[in-house]
Amino acid sequence: MSSIVYELEGQRFGKLIVLKRLEKINHRSRWLVKCDCGNEFGVYQAGLLAKNKPTRMCKKCARKLVGEKNLNDLTGQKFGKWTVLKRVKENSKRVKYLCRCECGAEHIVLGTTLSSGESTKCKKCGYKYAIHYIHNMSNTRLYTIWVDMKSRCNKNTSKVYKYYGGKGVKVCNEWSSDFMNFYNWAITNGYQDHLTIDRIDVNGNYEPANCRWITKQEQANNKTTNHFITYNGETHTIKQWSNITGLSQEVIFGRIVRYKWAVERALTEPLNKKYARNNKQMGVQV
Repeated sequence: MSSIVYELEGQRFGKLIVLKRLEKINHRSRWLVKCDCGNEFGVYQAGLLAKNKPTRMCKKCARKLVGEKNLNDLTGQKFGKWTVLKRVKENSKRVKYLCRCECGAEHIVLGTTLSSGESTKCKKCGYKYAIHYIHNMSNTRLYTIWVDMKSRCNKNTSKVYKYYGGKGVKVCNEWSSDFMNFYNWAITNGYQDHLTIDRIDVNGNYEPANCRWITKQEQANNKTTNHFITYNGETHTIKQWSNITGLSQEVIFGRIVRYKWAVERALTEPLNKKYARNNKQMGVQV
């Protein structure tokens, strides 16, 4: 059929209108067509005139039509303890539904597990196929904190795993199993967007009794890599002593760590300004 040249310009084939002839490819006639949805594309003449599976629409419309034909809407139906509330629009070929269990929990569940009888109740009631709790917070800062917290404790591929999971630090089951438990604790315990989560006992786990919300500066002060210095009964980091004494961190670090000065001398002796060209070069003292 493709060896015969037809005049198809202006003709309609399903949702397609033939606009003009295109150059042949491997001696096969081609036409530029426009779908009713607005898409323009090239199609072989044989495809338009085929008796079996002819080309009648663009791929986008074809996928949409297949989806509509294959969609057996389960909204309103009951499957065990589930009541299907609505279909969920997600970037996935697998059809999913928002369902409410008789206990009141709402989850997203695969349509195939509902119709096959695999899914009859929520995770709380013992169903292992529920995908995730509906919270609509996947793009929030708190959700990212929750994911990162679990990653550094559970995934040995994490760059900081050796400092957390590698040292035995874990996320408690209450938080690890359900983001909403972590979210509710955070909101009721002073969470704000400028604060970070901190473990009171740096060797302890991530759990309600051992966590709090503090500023990034306070977080930095609590790192195990900081140098803590005690003087006159007060213990602070080098950064904190820098704020107290007015000496730069480089000066204090250089005096105590590099040149082994006594703490009292390092924190109280004025700078020898003769050799201090600028604030960034104050780590070398005489």
